[in-house]
Amino acid sequence: MATDVDCPSCDQKLRVPDDLLGKKVKCPACKTMFSASVRGLEEPAGAPPVDEDERPSRASGLAASRRGTPPSERSEDEADDESPPRSKDSRVRRKRFTDYQPHRGTIILVLGILAIVTGLHLILGPIAWIMGNNDLKEIHAGRMDPEGEGMTNIGRILGMVATILGIVALVVGCIFLIIWLIFVVGFLGLAAGASGH
Repeated sequence: MATDVDCPSCDQKLRVPDDLLGKKVKCPACKTMFSASVRGLEEPAGAPPVDEDERPSRASGLAASRRGTPPSERSEDEADDESPPRSKDSRVRRKRFTDYQPHRGTIILVLGILAIVTGLHLILGPIAWIMGNNDLKEIHAGRMDPEGEGMTNIGRILGMVATILGIVALVVGCIFLIIWLIFVVGFLGLAAGASGH
């Protein structure tokens, strides 16, 4: 059989075999050695009863043990435990500013808009399209700042639309030019035939 015992240092519940009751055991959480006793039974001789509210936590025990130790003599683990917790946002912000290339989303978006608004569909459109594709690959590979992904994608799409509109306009213009040339040649041929008679 086993009995539930509370660690006096960290209040961790431990399952202790009955044959170890009254003997020294080690808490696996805080590594404190204590005499295993069931709550409500008499504490071992020589150990004054400890009130639950007065039981030191592991953190306060570590802080108390470090008070007299200069920072230079503390181990790396102790120094890490003392440092304030870092939020996920601060880690992401530090990574963004130190490791990522700056994004070019604003430039690509402006190029895409100008490609639609101006008549330079076949010049600015492909530039925005190609730059957007390249930058999105870098963002997805984790080498470029992901904050610019939205603007980069919009600019790339505008560049694609402008390029397609430019190609369609070019094809339609060529068709109209061919039709006009056929009409002009036919008209000149009719005029030459009429003058010969």
